[in-house]
Amino acid sequence: MSTRDPASAPLLTVDLESGTPIYRQIIQGIRRQVAAGRLPPRTPLPSVRQLAADLDINPNTVSKSYLLLERDGLVAARRRKGYYVAEGARERALAGDRARLDDVVNDFLVAGRELGLADASLLQALADRLDGDEDGGS
Repeated sequence: MSTRDPASAPLLTVDLESGTPIYRQIIQGIRRQVAAGRLPPRTPLPSVRQLAADLDINPNTVSKSYLLLERDGLVAARRRKGYYVAEGARERALAGDRARLDDVVNDFLVAGRELGLADASLLQALADRLDGDEDGGS
């Protein structure tokens, strides 16, 4: 995400060619920054117009992202002051990440069992995948 200081690196970028909708990329990017502690509570976010200009996208897309983040309790709107990272946002972001991970693990287990694989085989498949992960899982 761009800040007002042009010398600082942006915290958020979007890939206009990605199959992921832009509003989702914004939500995921802000959620990651909040979960990592890079956007602590009460941190002001760029205005809708500023972020739209920084990312060269429609302001309605940014507005949609901010409203969905607000619905999820990660962002709070302050009248005439804009959007800020909400109190407790990091905890909510981490809990949401954990819930998504649990869903993926459950899907993995269901798929493995549908294939008739034993738990040991599923664990080995996961270990093999982790061993082959060159970037250390990040």
